[in-house]
Amino acid sequence: MTLALRRPLARPLGPEVIFDGRHLQVLHLPGDSDHALVTFHIMHAVADGRNAFAGKLATKTGIALYGVVPKAPNWYPAEEAAEAAALIRARLDRPALAYGASMGGYGALRWGRAAGCIAALAFSPQGHIDPAVTGEGDRRYARYHDPALHRDMAIRPEHLAPLSYALVDPGTGPDLIQIALLPKIETLTLIDLSFMGHKTAGAIASSVLARQVFAAAMGGDAEGIARALGRNRKNAVSYHANLARACLANGHAAWALSILTAARLRFLPDADLDLATAEAHQALGQFEAATALLRALVAKYPGMAKFRLALMRALQRSRPEDVTDELLALAEIVPTFPMWLKVVKTLRREDRLAEAAVWHARTALRWPDQAALLPRLT
Repeated sequence: MTLALRRPLARPLGPEVIFDGRHLQVLHLPGDSDHALVTFHIMHAVADGRNAFAGKLATKTGIALYGVVPKAPNWYPAEEAAEAAALIRARLDRPALAYGASMGGYGALRWGRAAGCIAALAFSPQGHIDPAVTGEGDRRYARYHDPALHRDMAIRPEHLAPLSYALVDPGTGPDLIQIALLPKIETLTLIDLSFMGHKTAGAIASSVLARQVFAAAMGGDAEGIARALGRNRKNAVSYHANLARACLANGHAAWALSILTAARLRFLPDADLDLATAEAHQALGQFEAATALLRALVAKYPGMAKFRLALMRALQRSRPEDVTDELLALAEIVPTFPMWLKVVKTLRREDRLAEAAVWHARTALRWPDQAALLPRLT
C-alpha cells in the first residue's frame, strides 16, 4: 500500500483548535494526503494550541492531522475523550491511522476506533494505570490514577481499531506487564522492538520511514512494520544504551563499554548514554570515571532523582563519606516521608545531630500524623 499525496494544499500558519475541554484539546492541521493521522500526545505534553504529537512530521509531509493533546498526565478520561473522538470521526474524510507512544499509545488503542481510524500504531502503550490492576510490577504511573476520571479505562476488544499494533521491548518488564493487560485478539498484533526500552517510538527517525511504516500499518503488513523498524532502531540512541545494559546484565562489561564508547562518538551528547557508560565503568571497577560522569549529569540535571541515586550507588563503592550529602540533596528532590525519615536516621547514626534535629523538625511539621515514627534525638 502506498500513501500518496494529493495536489499541494495551502496551509494555515498554525493548527486549528477544534475542541478545547477541561482535560483535552484537539488540533486540526489540514493536509493533502490520501490518509489522515489521529495522534495522541505523551504524558508531558503541553496543550498550547500549537503542538501535537507528530505535528512536525505532518507539517513536513503534508499529512492531514488531528492531534489529541492532554492538559495533564490524565490518560484521556473517558467522558471527554469520547466527545473528542466523536468530533474527529464526524470530520474525517479519508482513511485514518491512530498513532501514539506510552500514554499516547494507550490513547491510540483505546480511542482510535472511536475516532474513526482503521488502524492504530501504539509504541510502548499502557493498558491501565490503576495500581490495583497493574500490581507491584509497574507503579510508574500510579500517582496519576484518579478513580473519578478513570472509571472506564480498561481497553476492551471492541475498542481496538481493526488493524492494531502494539510495539514493545520484551526486555522492559513494566511494559510487558502493560501489554499483558491488553485484549488477546487477532486484531491486535504485538511487534518486538528489542533493546529500545520504553523509547520504542525512537525507531521512527525520519519522515520517509514514518510514511513507510504508516502504509504498512494501514495495509495490515505487520512484517513490514517489524522489518522497517527493526533495521532502523540501530539509529536510535536508546538502542545502543539498552544493548549495552543487556551486555552488563550478562557479565560482559567490556563489550558494554565498547558499544557505549562508539555510540557516544556517533551521537550528540545524551544523558542515558552517559548513565549507561557510568554503569559500565562501575562494573569494571573504574569508579573515578563513573563518578565523574555521574557528577556531570547531576550538575546538568539537578532535579533528576535517578542521576543522584546512581551517583550515590557509585560513591558507596568509592567515596562513602560523600554519600550522605548526596542523600540530603536527593531528599529535597523527593520529599516523601520515607526519604526524610532515612535522612534523619542517617544523620543521627553519623552523629550529625544538629542537622538531624533540623530534618527531624521539618519532617514532623510536614507529616504530623507520622511524627511518632521518627526516632528520638536524645
